[in-house]
Amino acid sequence: MVRAAALLTILLALWPVSAWAHPHVWADMRSQLIIDDTGLITGTRVEWTTDKTYARDALDGFHSKPDGTYSAEDMAKLTDENLSALSDYGYFINFRFKGDKQVMGKAQDGLQSYNPASGRLTLQFTVLLQTPLDPRKGLISLKVYDPEFFIDL
Repeated sequence: MVRAAALLTILLALWPVSAWAHPHVWADMRSQLIIDDTGLITGTRVEWTTDKTYARDALDGFHSKPDGTYSAEDMAKLTDENLSALSDYGYFINFRFKGDKQVMGKAQDGLQSYNPASGRLTLQFTVLLQTPLDPRKGLISLKVYDPEFFIDL
């Protein structure tokens, strides 16, 4: 009986267990397609408003002004750091045309702000497609997500 219990304990310890991923950053996200005068989709404008915990951690080391906001220089530095890190992941933006993944450029027009009343950061930026897409010629999809689920958008 003792051997059976020991064997069962060993088997349970070796049983494969799937890991449950959970995000470390939560963000309310909005995306807006950019459409030129001819009707071609040229990119997207993205806005992420992060949770308070992330905002507090991201702002650690910066000094707030008396009104609770941060200097434009600090916000620009944080924006540059964020966009540089996000570039390695394609900014979590996935455009497809007729099922094919589309090539995108570097983020531009980055702007970040802090709302002391809500305690949240908002990051805005634009990412343009390398080749504009004609929605009259095929199905276009846009998905903005973190496949590793570190950030819940």
